[in-house]
Amino acid sequence: MKFFGGALLVLALGLTLSSGSFAQVTQPLPRVAVLSAPADCGDQSAFVEELVVQVGELPVEVQLYAAQQSETFRTSHTPSNDHLLAALWLCRKDTFLSIVIDAAGERYQKQVSISSGHEQLNIVRVGLIARSAVETLLRGGEIARETDFKPSASPEKESKEPSLKEQESPTKRRGKGQLELGTGYVGTFYGKNTSWQSGVRLGVNVLHSSYHDREGGLVIGLSYSILPTLNFGAEDVSARLYRHPMRLALGHRWVKDRIGLRAGVALIGDVVVRETVESSSEYISEENSTRFGISIGPELGLEWNFAGPFRFLLSGGLDIFLNRFDHVVGLNDPVLALEPHLLRPRIALDFATALW
Repeated sequence: MKFFGGALLVLALGLTLSSGSFAQVTQPLPRVAVLSAPADCGDQSAFVEELVVQVGELPVEVQLYAAQQSETFRTSHTPSNDHLLAALWLCRKDTFLSIVIDAAGERYQKQVSISSGHEQLNIVRVGLIARSAVETLLRGGEIARETDFKPSASPEKESKEPSLKEQESPTKRRGKGQLELGTGYVGTFYGKNTSWQSGVRLGVNVLHSSYHDREGGLVIGLSYSILPTLNFGAEDVSARLYRHPMRLALGHRWVKDRIGLRAGVALIGDVVVRETVESSSEYISEENSTRFGISIGPELGLEWNFAGPFRFLLSGGLDIFLNRFDHVVGLNDPVLALEPHLLRPRIALDFATALW
């Protein structure tokens, strides 16, 4: 009987331990609710997919919810719900992506700068950041203390007063001033009966962004164009023109994401050297001369920031000759002279890089 009673005791103890272990196994995992595409934040599906993979490797149940307003999502998925560890979503504004987490009755937010040209790296980085925050919550830690997430303002205040980081553009974070170096193609007409001149332009621009205009600002540009020689003449004489145009421009730029618009006014000083190449003995030719021409005119340009600090600039202008003069080569009848155009079109395509 004693043996039989002991066996019953051991069997009861085993059943108790087994039921406790079974209860432990079947206990629901903490839930993390993820909003796949907030209707007010844009489609971030690639980031969300990586985030779900990273967080899903933790001992949590990840539940993905369809697109809706982020505030509606926040109200219906609060930490007071059973086994809900956190509600999480992503929101992108220009070059920043915000990781927003509702946990323990508080909202936390981290803004990540999304660098252009490194999409896959950005996706993995966002997933790892979100995973680190969820791990902190699982340990019972506080996100604001153990990670670089910051407590966020209430929804009402947040919608009216976006944070300073959210407003900042890459140009602003580099400072108020930015130096831009560029080189590329330039083309223009000079005078009657001459061909289109195509050359190379070397330039430097100073870009300045003010506190109230962080996505654009003042542009001051200085450039020099290297143009081919212009040849002209008649049966008895021929001459050449060597041009050295220098441009000083003042304008404004407006930038949205990677595309920008520039508009301004350019002042061009052109040192023009005329040289008589050959003439017959009976031809009365003028001596070589050097003249300085001044032009002014509007110009308009487009910029495309295709990777990091690198961008293409396409611009066009119309130069108005202020001190128009003829280049007289000979005094025979009829007088041979090159007449510059009063209005001269100009186009340029530059490759530029920002130094800071």
